[in-house]
Amino acid sequence: MQKYSIIVTTCDKFSDLWQNNLFLFDKFWPNHPQIILISDKPNGLGDSLPCSFLHFPGEYTERLRATLTTVRDDYVFLTLDDYLPSNEIDQKRMNRLLDYMSEHNISYLRLFNRTKTKGWIDRGEGIHLLPLTKETYEVNLYPSFWKTSELKKMLQYNENPWKFEVRLTRRAKEKNLFCGWVSNKKLFPFQDTIRKGKYLRKAYKFLKTNNLYISNRPIRSIKETISLNFRTFVGRHVPQKLKNFLKKLTHKQYYSDFANFDD
Repeated sequence: MQKYSIIVTTCDKFSDLWQNNLFLFDKFWPNHPQIILISDKPNGLGDSLPCSFLHFPGEYTERLRATLTTVRDDYVFLTLDDYLPSNEIDQKRMNRLLDYMSEHNISYLRLFNRTKTKGWIDRGEGIHLLPLTKETYEVNLYPSFWKTSELKKMLQYNENPWKFEVRLTRRAKEKNLFCGWVSNKKLFPFQDTIRKGKYLRKAYKFLKTNNLYISNRPIRSIKETISLNFRTFVGRHVPQKLKNFLKKLTHKQYYSDFANFDD
């Protein structure tokens, strides 16, 4: 079995999520590898948690770059602070997938079914191919296995997570990375928790049902939830040409506009 570390990226503004995140990792993945929690500021809470807590100044990519210099494993499992494990994690299949990555020189394996693509790397293992041609977010910041050396190649100076994420697919294609995805269902089920600083309504119910810590964060309103669901539907089902036309009508700048160039 290949050795790897779990990296949970965060920042001080999301420290109210840390205890829930680690508690759920322990509950649903009892024999998980070491967890490295990386933030932007020192925090006494982080120092008291049962993980390796690191903090570095600068934007997302600078913190991740500094963290990766401390990692000796060939692979990392990269995830975000508000992706809370929500059910039993299939540890055996996680390990099998990582060994498959090593055997077949796969650089990136996303554990989430968005964005879906056609084509397979291995149908029997449930590993889909990412052709790196379909759309911007084929490679993204959903929970994923990365070859450590390849993740380092993706990092540019001082990018926030939104600019970094939108450029990942292009950079992976430029570096000729071999990338795939698998469904997270029954493998790494998780609850997406925060949007624009507020609890998602479904996530708030999850926290309450499981007697987890709930901070004084606001909850997204029903109106905000309907609006988010509508935008998500449009993003997934409307043809790209029509989406580009609608974007021009709004006269707004979106992070996807940064996909094809670096700062």
